[in-house]
Amino acid sequence: MNEAEYNARVSALRDEAPARLRYALRERLRQQGLSLAEISHRLAWRPDRTSRLLSGTHQLSVENLYAILNAAGIEAGDFLAELHGFAVVAAGGTARRIRLAIPQELLAQAVAEQLRQLVLEGLQEAAMEAVSGVRGKDLER
Repeated sequence: MNEAEYNARVSALRDEAPARLRYALRERLRQQGLSLAEISHRLAWRPDRTSRLLSGTHQLSVENLYAILNAAGIEAGDFLAELHGFAVVAAGGTARRIRLAIPQELLAQAVAEQLRQLVLEGLQEAAMEAVSGVRGKDLER
Protein backbone atom coordinates (compact mmCIF):
# COMPACT_ATOMS: atom_id res chain seq x y z
CA MET A 1 0.00 0.00 0.00
CA ASN A 2 1.47 3.32 -1.02
CA GLU A 3 1.17 6.56 0.94
CA ALA A 4 -1.77 7.88 -1.08
CA GLU A 5 -3.74 4.66 -0.51
CA TYR A 6 -2.88 4.75 3.19
CA ASN A 7 -4.03 8.36 3.50
CA ALA A 8 -7.25 7.54 1.66
CA ARG A 9 -7.99 4.67 4.09
CA VAL A 10 -7.27 6.84 7.14
CA SER A 11 -9.52 9.55 5.74
CA ALA A 12 -12.31 7.03 5.11
CA LEU A 13 -12.06 5.75 8.69
CA ARG A 14 -12.13 9.32 10.00
CA ASP A 15 -15.29 9.99 7.99
CA GLU A 16 -16.91 6.75 9.20
CA ALA A 17 -17.07 7.68 12.92
CA PRO A 18 -19.46 10.66 12.58
CA ALA A 19 -21.69 8.65 10.23
CA ARG A 20 -21.78 5.81 12.76
CA LEU A 21 -22.72 8.27 15.52
CA ARG A 22 -25.53 9.81 13.44
CA TYR A 23 -26.85 6.37 12.49
CA ALA A 24 -26.83 5.21 16.13
CA LEU A 25 -28.62 8.38 17.21
CA ARG A 26 -31.30 8.07 14.52
CA GLU A 27 -31.77 4.40 15.40
CA ARG A 28 -32.09 5.17 19.11
CA LEU A 29 -34.69 7.87 18.40
CA ARG A 30 -36.59 5.41 16.23
CA GLN A 31 -36.49 2.77 18.98
CA GLN A 32 -38.00 5.29 21.37
CA GLY A 33 -40.73 6.13 18.88
CA LEU A 34 -39.55 9.71 18.40
CA SER A 35 -39.74 11.36 15.01
CA LEU A 36 -37.40 14.12 13.87
CA ALA A 37 -40.42 16.42 13.90
CA GLU A 38 -41.05 15.63 17.58
CA ILE A 39 -37.40 16.23 18.51
CA SER A 40 -37.43 19.49 16.52
CA HIS A 41 -40.58 20.58 18.34
CA ARG A 42 -39.07 19.78 21.75
CA LEU A 43 -35.95 21.78 20.88
CA ALA A 44 -37.85 24.63 19.18
CA TRP A 45 -35.78 23.97 16.06
CA ARG A 46 -36.92 24.00 12.48
CA PRO A 47 -37.39 20.39 11.29
CA ASP A 48 -34.93 20.87 8.43
CA ARG A 49 -32.19 21.75 10.94
CA THR A 50 -32.63 18.45 12.79
CA SER A 51 -32.79 16.58 9.50
CA ARG A 52 -29.57 18.19 8.21
CA LEU A 53 -27.74 17.43 11.46
CA LEU A 54 -28.77 13.78 11.47
CA SER A 55 -28.25 13.22 7.76
CA GLY A 56 -24.72 14.59 7.76
CA THR A 57 -25.47 17.61 5.58
CA HIS A 58 -24.35 19.75 8.53
CA GLN A 59 -21.80 18.77 11.15
CA LEU A 60 -23.33 17.47 14.36
CA SER A 61 -21.61 19.39 17.17
CA VAL A 62 -21.25 18.08 20.70
CA GLU A 63 -23.71 20.74 21.89
CA ASN A 64 -26.32 19.65 19.34
CA LEU A 65 -25.75 15.98 20.14
CA TYR A 66 -26.36 16.61 23.85
CA ALA A 67 -29.39 18.79 23.09
CA ILE A 68 -30.96 16.03 20.99
CA LEU A 69 -30.18 13.35 23.58
CA ASN A 70 -31.63 15.52 26.34
CA ALA A 71 -34.79 16.29 24.33
CA ALA A 72 -35.24 12.55 23.73
CA GLY A 73 -34.71 11.70 27.39
CA ILE A 74 -31.62 9.64 26.59
CA GLU A 75 -28.78 9.60 29.10
CA ALA A 76 -25.75 10.87 27.14
CA GLY A 77 -23.28 8.70 29.06
CA ASP A 78 -25.31 5.56 28.38
CA PHE A 79 -25.71 6.40 24.69
CA LEU A 80 -21.98 7.01 24.23
CA ALA A 81 -21.06 3.95 26.30
CA GLU A 82 -23.26 1.73 24.16
CA LEU A 83 -21.90 3.32 20.99
CA HIS A 84 -18.38 2.31 22.05
CA GLY A 85 -19.19 -1.26 22.99
CA PHE A 86 -20.08 -0.96 26.65
CA ALA A 87 -23.19 -2.61 28.02
CA VAL A 88 -25.26 -0.51 30.41
CA VAL A 89 -26.58 -2.71 33.19
CA ALA A 90 -29.01 -1.59 35.87
CA ALA A 91 -28.10 -3.15 39.19
CA GLY A 92 -29.94 -2.22 42.37
CA GLY A 93 -31.36 0.95 40.86
CA THR A 94 -28.04 2.28 39.56
CA ALA A 95 -26.69 1.83 36.08
CA ARG A 96 -23.17 0.54 35.67
CA ARG A 97 -21.16 0.46 32.51
CA ILE A 98 -19.51 -2.86 31.82
CA ARG A 99 -17.04 -3.32 28.99
CA LEU A 100 -18.06 -6.21 26.78
CA ALA A 101 -15.12 -8.55 27.12
CA ILE A 102 -13.70 -10.41 24.15
CA PRO A 103 -11.57 -13.42 25.10
CA GLN A 104 -7.92 -12.88 24.13
CA GLU A 105 -7.87 -16.11 22.09
CA LEU A 106 -10.88 -14.96 20.05
CA LEU A 107 -9.32 -11.56 19.48
CA ALA A 108 -6.03 -13.16 18.44
CA GLN A 109 -7.87 -15.47 16.03
CA ALA A 110 -9.75 -12.54 14.50
CA VAL A 111 -6.54 -10.55 14.02
CA ALA A 112 -4.75 -13.59 12.56
CA GLU A 113 -7.63 -14.18 10.14
CA GLN A 114 -7.56 -10.54 9.02
CA LEU A 115 -3.79 -10.73 8.46
CA ARG A 116 -4.19 -14.00 6.55
CA GLN A 117 -6.82 -12.39 4.31
CA LEU A 118 -4.56 -9.40 3.65
CA VAL A 119 -1.64 -11.69 2.76
CA LEU A 120 -3.84 -13.79 0.45
CA GLU A 121 -5.19 -10.66 -1.23
CA GLY A 122 -1.64 -9.38 -1.69
CA LEU A 123 -0.47 -12.72 -3.12
CA GLN A 124 -3.48 -12.91 -5.38
CA GLU A 125 -2.81 -9.38 -6.66
CA ALA A 126 0.87 -10.19 -7.25
CA ALA A 127 -0.06 -13.39 -9.07
CA MET A 128 -2.50 -11.53 -11.31
CA GLU A 129 0.18 -8.96 -12.14
CA ALA A 130 2.68 -11.74 -12.92
CA VAL A 131 0.19 -13.57 -15.14
CA SER A 132 -0.71 -10.41 -17.03
CA GLY A 133 3.02 -9.70 -17.47
CA VAL A 134 3.65 -13.18 -18.85
CA ARG A 135 0.67 -12.90 -21.20
CA GLY A 136 1.97 -9.55 -22.42
CA LYS A 137 5.41 -11.06 -23.17
CA ASP A 138 3.79 -14.01 -25.00
CA LEU A 139 1.92 -11.54 -27.18
CA GLU A 140 5.14 -9.67 -28.00
CA ARG A 141 6.77 -12.80 -29.45
